[in-house]
Amino acid sequence: MTTMRILPDDLPKSGYQPQLATPPSAGRALSVLIAVCAVLWIWLMLPQWWLANGVARQNQVSHIVFHEIVVWLIISSVNIILLQYATRPMWLGERASLLEEAKRGFVLLLCLMFHLITPAFALFLLMALAMD
Repeated sequence: MTTMRILPDDLPKSGYQPQLATPPSAGRALSVLIAVCAVLWIWLMLPQWWLANGVARQNQVSHIVFHEIVVWLIISSVNIILLQYATRPMWLGERASLLEEAKRGFVLLLCLMFHLITPAFALFLLMALAMD
């Protein structure tokens, strides 16, 4: 007759083995913020770069690129991307060392400022375009 014995916990097991959660990186969140700012800058410069020699065609491209729906889609999509990949991990991440906490706090502050400034920027852009 065989007897069952309890195995120690340190033996390797087959199947799914959960990994320890690593704290979110402030550098990764900052790179997401910089990438989102670069996308916005390219979107703003697109009419000047594309067909810069023809003023009439540039105005036509500018009207398409800066249409109200496009403005709100771009602003909301970059805010959602930044929220998902930078703001939320910095906000909900576990506490690390004091230096890492300072880095996370600074990047979180930058992300929150971005979230507050971009809707105001979109309104300003739409009002400026309405005056033309």
